[in-house]
Amino acid sequence: MAMIVILSAKASPGATTAVAAATRTWPASVLAVGADPSGDDLLTGWLGGWLMNGWIRPERGLLGFATATRHAEHVTADDLRPFIQAIPTTTHARIVTGLLEPGQASSVGPAGWGRLAHALVDLSRRGAHQVDVLVDGGRFGPATAWPLLHAADLVLVAVRPERRAVLAARPLARLLASRMVSGRLGLAVTTASAQDAREVANVLGLPVGLRTPDDPRSARWFSDGSGGVAPPGRSKLLQVVRGEAQRLHDALNMPHPASVRPLAGVS
Repeated sequence: MAMIVILSAKASPGATTAVAAATRTWPASVLAVGADPSGDDLLTGWLGGWLMNGWIRPERGLLGFATATRHAEHVTADDLRPFIQAIPTTTHARIVTGLLEPGQASSVGPAGWGRLAHALVDLSRRGAHQVDVLVDGGRFGPATAWPLLHAADLVLVAVRPERRAVLAARPLARLLASRMVSGRLGLAVTTASAQDAREVANVLGLPVGLRTPDDPRSARWFSDGSGGVAPPGRSKLLQVVRGEAQRLHDALNMPHPASVRPLAGVS
């Protein structure tokens, strides 16, 4: 199975929405992970209602794992499992919730992110209960969890086809390309057309790994938990992301996946 990290250069380019929608529509068992050092938007947005109702318990998430394993020399999936929670209304998806506030990041630290990366790799690639892992890395910055990026099979930079957003993403794309294995880096583009996605890819010099449509109403539900009931399965966002999720899952879980395969073509 595989691990995908989605992160952004600036706020609100669609990273959290992409992770949430892909988690909802993923065609196999999947674990979402809130790994934004500045605070978990999956937890306070998409899952905010269940957080307030007590169905999601933040103390059982990342901070709890980091605290419980702080003296461990080696961690495995078994160390992480007590901190995995079910996502209400789904049967195939689980979550490791992230931080509630930026100040908690110091309690995790580079060593904590490293232990999480080891546990996630073990969970995704070994044993009878393997799962795919989708990580919301949040906005890139000094506290970004590099161990997760290095452990991932695919790292996607979230961006919109707007000049300011593309220019902001350019330095991040260059930095990641200089520090990561070639072929394991791409873009998660929120756009109304495949042509716009291809143009962004040409400017940034990276292939499109995931395209989400411009569907503000459905996106608000995944990013903010707003809009009442969940968006219908026929919503444009879910229809497109369902196909994208199937493509990524199939490509990344081939017996010998070429790093470029998951990024070939734009839906």
